[in-house]
This record gives sequence, C-alpha cells and structure tokens, in this order.
Amino acid sequence: MHNASHGIDLLVAGAQEYAPSKVADGRARLQALDLFIEIREVQALQAGSLSVFISEFTASAREHQKGITISCVGRAVDMPSAVGDAVVQWSLGVLPVLAQWRGKHSCFSASGQVETQGGPFDLLAGPVIARGHSEGASLPAIGGVSLSKSLLPALRNQRLAQRLHWLELFACLFDDGSVDATCRLGNRDWLAGTKVLADVASAWPTTKEPMQSCRQFVMLLPKNGDTQQIILPTFWSRLFGRA
Repeated sequence: MHNASHGIDLLVAGAQEYAPSKVADGRARLQALDLFIEIREVQALQAGSLSVFISEFTASAREHQKGITISCVGRAVDMPSAVGDAVVQWSLGVLPVLAQWRGKHSCFSASGQVETQGGPFDLLAGPVIARGHSEGASLPAIGGVSLSKSLLPALRNQRLAQRLHWLELFACLFDDGSVDATCRLGNRDWLAGTKVLADVASAWPTTKEPMQSCRQFVMLLPKNGDTQQIILPTFWSRLFGRA
C-alpha cells in the first residue's frame, strides 16, 4: 500500500483545483467533481536500473464502489519516480475528461458526436499520451484525438445502451516491428477495438526507440439517457451484445 499511498499524495498535490483530500491510504476524494479516486498497485518491478509501477486508477461516485478503472504503467530510475510517472499519465490523460464530464471546463479534452447502433452519444476524448519519441519528432498518432477517431467506424457498428460508457485505448510499436494494443470498453476488453488499434500501431514507422506508444481515454455520454451514473455492463448485456 506504500506505493499507492505515495501516488495519492502526488495526485492530491497536483489536483488542487478540484478540492482534493486524502481519505485513506490509496484513496482520495475530489470534492469539486464529487468523485473518489483509488490507486491499486498491481505489480512493482525492478529490472536493473529501471523501476516499473503497474497500477489501476478507479474513479467512482462512492467510496469502495466499482467505477471507471484505467491501467497506468509508470517507468523511472526508482520506484517513487515510477509511481509519479503513473500519476502524471492519469492526471494528464484521464482527469481532464472526468472534469469535463462533471461540468468543469478543460482545455485538454476534445468533444464530438458519434451515432451508434444503440443511439447517439457525445464523445469526450482526452489528449494522446505518447512515449518513446525523440525530442521534436512528430508523434505516430496525428492530432489529439487520432486513436479515438480510428475507432469511430467500430463504434458506429456497436449496439451501445443509452448510458455512460468509457474507453481505455493503448497502442504500441516495438523496434522489431511487432505491435501490442489494448482497448477496454467499460473496463472490459473489446476485441474489435483492440484489432483497430493494433492496425494503427502497425502503420507507424519503426525507429531506434525500443518502444513507441500512445494511450488515450474517451467517454461516451448518452443523448437519451443518464450521463452521470456509472453502470458497469452486466453478464447478460455482454452476452446479448448490448454493452
């Protein structure tokens, strides 16, 4: 819990505009957004001179409830700095979208609309967080919403219920030409989205960097439903293809 507690301390220090307070080891409340944030350590690794902190950040309306869970992997020369790297990823890529969703203006999120098989949604996309790129080099994802734009055709074919949805997007290219991708819809792996992101990464040019990666967080707000309640898809809704 030590690493998670340190992460919450860093998050509280960096989110003053949202009236944060630490409520327990690994948990904080952002009063201005009426959200609880929990950091859970999945694994902490030491590989030579590299420290890696694998974690999950969960935003929920009530303490100890299930909520919007996003994976963050921090890398640095020591573990406290790796924890800080994970917090920075979440604070830059996820928090601005949550703030926009909760009615606070954010210059770091972009908005749009998408019509799915289940009806229309407003789309809030956070900035693309890129890693493994040389100073001054152009990013493999072009523009701030490229990963989410790549998913639009797949989203249009998805039968989404008229409730709040969120997506965790990640794509990376290794120097040997192999790719990896993750796409989670409502905390669950979405294979159709994962394939799209793998195709995106495979189109990037290889460089001398061991790994190039981009990640992005997206929320879908229903036009004809409750935009604030966090509801995870049930087993039956997933079984019948209505996420």
